[in-house]
Parts: sequence; C-alpha cells; structure tokens
Amino acid sequence: MTRSSILIVALAVGCVARDDNPASDGESGSGDSTGGEDSTGGDLPAACVAAGWDSSFAAYEALADQAGGTYWYSILTFEYINDFQWGCSYRTTVEIVAGVPARRTFELAEVADGTTADQCTGTPFIEEGAVGSMDGIFDATAYTMEQLYAGCCDLLALEPADAYSFHFDIDNAGVVDACYAIENGCGEGCEASVDGFAGFDFEAFGFGSPP
Repeated sequence: MTRSSILIVALAVGCVARDDNPASDGESGSGDSTGGEDSTGGDLPAACVAAGWDSSFAAYEALADQAGGTYWYSILTFEYINDFQWGCSYRTTVEIVAGVPARRTFELAEVADGTTADQCTGTPFIEEGAVGSMDGIFDATAYTMEQLYAGCCDLLALEPADAYSFHFDIDNAGVVDACYAIENGCGEGCEASVDGFAGFDFEAFGFGSPP
C-alpha cells in the first residue's frame, strides 16, 4: 500500500477510538476551555462553540433519544493502486443499536477505470455482535456518535488555529456528518490528528436501521 492510501484511510477512518465523553474535561484539545458548557456540565473549548459543535451535539442527542439510540452511518475509504489515482473504493457501514455497536459491514463499493477487482486487496466481511474483531487496513472503526463528537471537538480546538483549515459540516437535521482539520501550507499527508484520531467524513447517516 502506498503512502497516499494510508493517508486517505487515516482521514476517513480515524485511528484510535475515543473513550471519553464529548469534551467532558476540555483538556484533550489545546485551546482554552472557556466557550460554554456541554451536556456533561464541563466547559467546551471556545473553538467548538464557535463552530456550532454544542448545538449540533444537542440536535443529535434529541434525535438519538427519539430513536432509542439506534442509528447507522457509512464511510468510504480508498486504496491507491498508484500514487496518482485511487483504484478501489470500500464502504464500511456501522449499525449502532441502543447506543452500542451491533453490526459492521465492509464491502467493495467501486472499482475505478483502469483497475480490476482482483487488484483490490480489501477482504469483505460482516460482523455481528463482536463488532471490532476484524482488523483490516481499509475498514472504518465502529465508533459511536458520542466518540466521534468527542474526537471532533479535540480537532476543532487545535492551536494555533491559523495553522489549520477546519471542516465541520452538518446535515439538514443539524447532526455532524464531517469533521477534520488540514494543516495549512502542507503538501501531502496534511490531515491533523489528536491522540491518533484524524476525523471523519460520512457517506451517509440515518436514525433507525439502514434502508
């Protein structure tokens, strides 16, 4: 696997699970924790408040409560056959039931022109129950939304702020669907990370079960 494919996977997947509550202590990011209060009663970094993190997390919590903590999302990751163009696109679909990862599906989504399926090295799988037992290169980790929001706030609070370009996107319901930071003035491999978490960019997200 080339360096490019590793970088794409790091951004799309995030490398280390976030076990803390969302911004519960304000210490994981390097910004000052003076922006406001999150749902746990701790202070949020000002950068998270400015980005709309708190209102987005509140929107997610309200909708997740209505759905009984059951939702799903999919993430695309890419394998580069050469240094210039991805050859294989993979889809990981994560299903959370009552707030707990319950199912993860990894499959080949698309093969680019000039590439054949037998050049794609990712092996499809389905996990049920013991989610996380399969450990491939291109599959996305089965994070809960709480873990993703926590890692997102850490990224948004990176300093000095002018050294990064921050991306915090929400869907029509106000729920985050992309969060990552890019180092400015960097040529390649510029995705920032905090404690190994490099952010995420959903292909799709929904409450309840996947269609």
